[in-house]
Amino acid sequence: MRERVMKKQNLLQALPFLLALALAGVMAWYYDVYVNWNEKIFPFAVAASVLIFLALAVSSVWPGKTRPGIKCLYILGWFAVFAAAEQGLSYWINNVTYQAKKPGASAAMAAVLPLVALLAILLLIKPWLALGRKGKAAAGISVLAFAVAFAGFIRPDFGGIHGFYSDLAYTFAYSTQKIQLEEPLGRMKTIRVTMGQNEREGFQFVVRGRSTGSLQYCIELSDVSNEDGAAIPVSMFKEHYIYAGAGKDAGMYPDALIPYPLNQNRLEITAAHRNQGFYIELRTAADTPPGIYTGEIAVCQRREVNYVWETTATLAQAEFTVEVLDVAFPDAAYSDTAVGIDFSGQFYALNGVEQGSPEGDALYKQYYDYLLDHKISAYRVPYDLLDDRADAYMSDPRVKSFQLPYPGDDAQLQEYYQKVQSNPAWARKGYFYPIDEPGSAAAIDSYYSITGRLAALCPGYHMVTPFSWKFSDGGQEYDNLAIQNGRSDIMCPISDTFGRQGFPEAVQKRVTDNGDRAWWYVCCGPTGDYNNMFVHLQGTRHRLLFWQQYQQNLTGLLYWDSVYWEKANPWLSSVTWNNHNACGDGSWFYPGPAVGLAEPVPSLRLKNIADGLEDYDLLRMAEAKFGRDYCLEKAAQLSKGLTQYTRDSAKVEQVRVSILNDLAAA
Repeated sequence: MRERVMKKQNLLQALPFLLALALAGVMAWYYDVYVNWNEKIFPFAVAASVLIFLALAVSSVWPGKTRPGIKCLYILGWFAVFAAAEQGLSYWINNVTYQAKKPGASAAMAAVLPLVALLAILLLIKPWLALGRKGKAAAGISVLAFAVAFAGFIRPDFGGIHGFYSDLAYTFAYSTQKIQLEEPLGRMKTIRVTMGQNEREGFQFVVRGRSTGSLQYCIELSDVSNEDGAAIPVSMFKEHYIYAGAGKDAGMYPDALIPYPLNQNRLEITAAHRNQGFYIELRTAADTPPGIYTGEIAVCQRREVNYVWETTATLAQAEFTVEVLDVAFPDAAYSDTAVGIDFSGQFYALNGVEQGSPEGDALYKQYYDYLLDHKISAYRVPYDLLDDRADAYMSDPRVKSFQLPYPGDDAQLQEYYQKVQSNPAWARKGYFYPIDEPGSAAAIDSYYSITGRLAALCPGYHMVTPFSWKFSDGGQEYDNLAIQNGRSDIMCPISDTFGRQGFPEAVQKRVTDNGDRAWWYVCCGPTGDYNNMFVHLQGTRHRLLFWQQYQQNLTGLLYWDSVYWEKANPWLSSVTWNNHNACGDGSWFYPGPAVGLAEPVPSLRLKNIADGLEDYDLLRMAEAKFGRDYCLEKAAQLSKGLTQYTRDSAKVEQVRVSILNDLAAA
């Protein structure tokens, strides 16, 4: 009878241990082993704990006849379980408080972790007191040894993969992810990029220092090549973080992409518990052989010995894979684009040149060519349209549109127009844009005057006039879509207008009846759940804007400016417009001189926008093969409406790759 009671007591004593073990196990499963301690030590803790439970279950007496070794093992097992639970709770608190932007994250950590320690003491004190002098000494030494051996892991953690060096964590990330400066890292050990020929794609590699001090390292990137030695050109950029957003969205976001010289012994310093992202861009040619390519990124410590740099330690090493499919993207984008490059003084001043000088003209050309290299056409070509040097740009198939000047002199206006009309390709691309967003009775009167003049002097002209649909002024309602019919043949409403009943159908009726073109635009609005180009929006929302453009059956995007720096130096503030809800509005670049460069510094947003344009290309290519219904079905997997869409980068990649695979197999 006594033995039965003791066995029952043993099982009851083991029950809290089992519950704690289950808690730690569920936590590890839920976070997909996000915490490095769990990845390396948790299997040991589980194995030790199971052995302890079995030992207790078969023991006839506790604590009287149980061997001291079993008792020590019992205590050690408890220590392992609570250390694992502490890690899991730490990660959970870090992640939840960070993502939810809840105040008091440090207070929560300070409250929860002592509670965990107290629970551990309460559960350990009984078996500890039951031990003899030698048993207590043995148990104390065991726990101390365990604590010393794994002290590096028993602390708050922010995820990531551990390298060979315990104070370094890293992860891969999709190009559309924006991992903030202090955001917990994911655990992507490798990445596979699938792309076509003549395409540009990218991914990210993010490093995090885990120690209390700064982490110094160099990044080394190998060639990206296949078994036959063919290589894909690769570029790397260091991500610069800037404060953006308001309320829950506020944080330090990666945006500027500073060109990073490959394998140049450049020393980087990352502060403790801070992320540093690197953007890796791959660019295939039209003749890149299809197949599998591999590359490797290494995080190293290096030093200079006798004027020669040597690698002294490899802190982390990770491989990635690139699959090139036999699907050739066009040189010229399917989508029309019209994007501003401001002629304002700040654009030139922050680049250290004078407006109107030869250096200023060369600067404008540099930015224009950079956009064009990303399949984006700016408003104005780098030369006056009457200059013979402009002809090459107007004839370039990558230039999908350009703006004609609108001078006050009638003869000069006709001279510009007649030159453009002399070439059918130029005539289709050229458009007037003399008035923007007419939203008052006076603006409508001005609009009528402008279009009347153009009709008289430039018959058959093309014109774009961005607009909101309807407005009232002086008790009278105005319908911009109806007013512009027959006057502006490139319709360009703001994007959220397509969510209003009857508007998409009215636009398509003009396309069908008149042969008009249908574009759309975004600027400082719309905000909220509508997709836009703001710094604090995830990259999926920049890219999916072009999937939605396809769904709305639109053929172009207009964006008001890419270097609007009148209100703020973009390196110092993301509030380039009037508020924190539109951070980065009108600014896709950063001036190079601030980081010692005589070239444009692009943004992560610009890369996502360029990828979105190529996604639009992909949909149009698939439409030619499989029909529009096929493409709409694919697009619907990502976007159900203008404010209903996935924010999952992996899902976007999955659907994009499925279309690529279908085209490659066709």
